[in-house]
Amino acid sequence: MLSAMDSRQWSQLITFMTDSAKRLDLLTHTEANADSNTTHKLIKLCQTRFVERHMAVERFWEQIPSIAEALEMMQAWKDRKTSSKATTMLNSLLRLSFLLASISFSILLHIFDLIMGIIREGS
Repeated sequence: MLSAMDSRQWSQLITFMTDSAKRLDLLTHTEANADSNTTHKLIKLCQTRFVERHMAVERFWEQIPSIAEALEMMQAWKDRKTSSKATTMLNSLLRLSFLLASISFSILLHIFDLIMGIIREGS
């Protein structure tokens, strides 16, 4: 499951990508150029609503290649603050412990989703 540190990093990454029109436009552009047919808006992690948190995790996983590509492009921007933060975010995204924690969290969400489906069918 995501540790508090990884969850915080994840939230920071989503906020970094979505809180600037220029960065969000770049992400949208990289998604449009990707092979995937999905172009969804990233959703910030909700601390209290499990269903929204589950959707945020799914969308994040769908967009990891586009996010990484956008961060790589941002590293070359002249704005030092943004390029530095993009480098830090990309390093965090590609760090094995972050990816493993994210995969574990995603698997747990899918298991929970299956259990909820079985419970609903039984009611």
